[in-house]
Amino acid sequence: MIRVSIIGSTGYTGGELLRYLVRHPEVTLTHLTSESYAGQPIHQIHKFLKGKSRLICEKLNIATVAKDSDLVFLGLPHGTAAKTAAEFLAKGVKVIDLSADFRIKDMKVYEKWYGKHPVPSLVKEAVCPNATETIFETLGSSPIRAALQPQQFSPACRSSRATY
Repeated sequence: MIRVSIIGSTGYTGGELLRYLVRHPEVTLTHLTSESYAGQPIHQIHKFLKGKSRLICEKLNIATVAKDSDLVFLGLPHGTAAKTAAEFLAKGVKVIDLSADFRIKDMKVYEKWYGKHPVPSLVKEAVCPNATETIFETLGSSPIRAALQPQQFSPACRSSRATY
């Protein structure tokens, strides 16, 4: 079993990720974070989880989540995700980022759309899985993964390519 936490679990990407992970036989969800909905059961935000999860949303505490997680998914806004990824990586936790922070390798292109990258040194380390890889196949090779294909602004890479 792999212990997984979702940082930013109450937004669209967090909800879609939960659809897959709550039923995955190799995943144990350990933490779901939300700054806005801390203290509320996740099924109150994502109604489809009623009867499928008893987890309560909590405010992000990097040390606590890192201690209980083999992997974290980041469903955070661009810029915020990179800073949070750096903190988890420093604690030895693998990261899959759902924002644009690590999928755009060209810093000039990133800056055009999102502004200055908060942790550009990590961009070189990030690996984008291809369409045939599963998340679990890719975990061993790099500590950080971008969930989208690196081809910038291609219609084919506007949706998550991570498969389970």
